[in-house]
Amino acid sequence: MIHIDRRRVPEPLFLRSKELQSIRKSAQRYFSVAESDRRQVRFDFGLQFGYVELGEALGALFHGKCAYCEQPTDYVHRKNFLDRFRPIRGALGLDGHVAVDHYWWLAFDWENMYGACSRCNRAKGSRFPVEAQRAATGARGDALLDEKSLLLDPCVDFPEKHLIFTRDGHVSGLTPQGQHTIEVLALNRIELVSLRSKEAQLFFKEMAASGSSRSASELVGHRRSFAALRRCLANEAAANANERQTLAKKSKNAKDKQAAYDAERRDFHISSSQEQVALERGRARYIERIKLRNIGMHSNLELKVVSESGGNAPWLMLLGENGAGKSTLLKAVAFLLAGPSEWQRLGAEAGALLPQRKGAGEIEITFTDGETVTLQIDAEAMRVHSSFTEPRYRVIGFGATRLLPNAARRPPHEPAHARLANLFDPFCPLPDATAWLSKLGELQFKRASATIKTLLNLRDASHLEVCDTGILLVERKIPQDIRELSDGYQTVIGVACAIMAGLVGPDQPVETAEGIVLIDELGNHLHPSWRMRIVRSLKRAFPRVQFIVTTHEPLCLRGLGEGEIAVMRRVGPRTTILLKDIPPIAGMLVDQILSSPHFGLDSTMDPDTADMLDEYYRLLAQSKHSKKEQDRLETLAHLVGRIRPLGDTPREQILMRAIDERLARASREHRAIDPGALPPDFMEALQEIMEKAR
Repeated sequence: MIHIDRRRVPEPLFLRSKELQSIRKSAQRYFSVAESDRRQVRFDFGLQFGYVELGEALGALFHGKCAYCEQPTDYVHRKNFLDRFRPIRGALGLDGHVAVDHYWWLAFDWENMYGACSRCNRAKGSRFPVEAQRAATGARGDALLDEKSLLLDPCVDFPEKHLIFTRDGHVSGLTPQGQHTIEVLALNRIELVSLRSKEAQLFFKEMAASGSSRSASELVGHRRSFAALRRCLANEAAANANERQTLAKKSKNAKDKQAAYDAERRDFHISSSQEQVALERGRARYIERIKLRNIGMHSNLELKVVSESGGNAPWLMLLGENGAGKSTLLKAVAFLLAGPSEWQRLGAEAGALLPQRKGAGEIEITFTDGETVTLQIDAEAMRVHSSFTEPRYRVIGFGATRLLPNAARRPPHEPAHARLANLFDPFCPLPDATAWLSKLGELQFKRASATIKTLLNLRDASHLEVCDTGILLVERKIPQDIRELSDGYQTVIGVACAIMAGLVGPDQPVETAEGIVLIDELGNHLHPSWRMRIVRSLKRAFPRVQFIVTTHEPLCLRGLGEGEIAVMRRVGPRTTILLKDIPPIAGMLVDQILSSPHFGLDSTMDPDTADMLDEYYRLLAQSKHSKKEQDRLETLAHLVGRIRPLGDTPREQILMRAIDERLARASREHRAIDPGALPPDFMEALQEIMEKAR
């Protein structure tokens, strides 16, 4: 982080447009009413226009980098580069308290708009700790400075007074403000430390190669990635022996203090005490990597979550045929995060996690803040050992059945932070949504109702209300008990209520709550029209909640972004791999998705024909053939040509045969070929074939 002179770049003109003034007035009307008196709707702060102009302005202001970590950031093709320095709702303080309506009035102020990479944006969320009292509603200018923000503002503060970088890529705080900033933005996250370490090596190489031929501004200028790191290294290099010794001591002291601060902030457990709540809410904790070694059918599986969903929580959709181990992975994550107090309760239903080979099994999860937790399962000794002893994570899990509760089938009592019975036991029903909603206070009920309406895509005029017999959904002035709605409606409401009960504190707006939700077979019980929008609806309803889900429904892929899909393929009785180079699904039709690597169908034609094509491609993929296999391949090529013509001319037939061989080879190597971005060697090979066939 470096100091930025905000006066360099003028305010984008669209921020003074009539359209935006209209949105400002709508926000004023909405927030001028006490939250308890508002309608059951959320205010939409989204900018539906002006992103090109805003991206150009923020990109110029922050030199094409993230304002916080200084990674190069795409301000042209991404629409999730915007960060409001002061959050627009639910500002979270150092003590864990939430200022629900702070700072909505700054939502469209240019001075509150910053450019950020998706990782910093996601880590920051609505966290905004202050040392003094929060400013009054509507405050601007000096009144905001009086809050004494504990988060460094690159446009106000001089970060070099608060942060010190070392050549190994780590950053430490020289002041409490620096320490809090590092925690909130996760500035020592694993991939960022690695990038800074490489940048340090590059800096010393450039300095050695340039001698005096390059000016200092070229090596440490504003536009350089990680300029703050480079400046620290330049100061170190320019210092004499005594100064260097002083700098080294200063750096070591800061690093030791940062380590002590981090250790103290990590030492917490799920509890209702305000001190523990403050520690739990102090930093974002999302799953970044999952490793399974000898867990169920998985001999060695590593899965990285690389979602680029801006400031929202990362999503991961797991695809794969039956038996690929998707459900096992969900249960492994749930079992580890549930904590020791829940292992005995869940153990009877966790048979899928037992090692199938000699030796202990291990589950390892790495979080976005750099923490790694592990669990070893020793089936022979019937022992479970983990690296943590108290529940520290909020995790909710749903299995594929998701039965509704009734008089004969009631959900078990579970701790709020680990509602997982439905994931492990297919006969365990969802929690009773009516009972839970009926017990809420007026304000909590309004927040929950707005969330349910978001999920069900209901019009603003509709609402939920409590009556003597239960909960009514009122649409077009017609009331209906939610227990009389379709199974699809009831299932979605039940899932939503279970998530809110486990993740949302009584003082929190739902959209600021964080945690991890696991869902097996997301599309079950849903009409196709709902399957198309369920991901978008969940993202809108719970923007700060990480979802890891599975599905066999191509329509459920709508709404997923880059890096949010992983395809698991079973290649042996006890081995599953992840398919590489998955093409994007944007713009694909359902048939195209089904026949893409995401679902692995060669086509959507009838099974007999598909079996014949499978055999054809399998033989094509072989490098050598016996006489019998060669005869069979020629027969199949003839049959395939009749079903799916392989070109009208010899030239076209040669070309189609070459394409089929390349596709078969890619399938054998478990690679996907994106039709929109063919590998250069593929294009060259086809060009050579076409020239020879002339």
